[in-house]
Amino acid sequence: MVFVTGAAVSLAFFYLARGFGGFTPGFDRDTLARNGMATSFAVFCGAGPVLLVRALGSAERPSTLHTTLNVTFLTCLILLWTGALGVVAVESARVFL
Repeated sequence: MVFVTGAAVSLAFFYLARGFGGFTPGFDRDTLARNGMATSFAVFCGAGPVLLVRALGSAERPSTLHTTLNVTFLTCLILLWTGALGVVAVESARVFL
């Protein structure tokens, strides 16, 4: 349940940033230049798992070993980040309700 909640929070942040910003956010300098430091930090923290999945899909594949290590590392990072967002969302809801 925590991972589903974290994924929903991440998707919500991504599409809110995309809707209000007028462009697709990413882990790049363009997002930082358009939004400023504080807003970009919030977008990166909230929409991080979605941005990682998008980066994973467009990454270069130099060799099979590098690809396997990259996918393994990013999968663990995505699961950790999604779980953390889910815990924050569930615990915040429990405190407020």
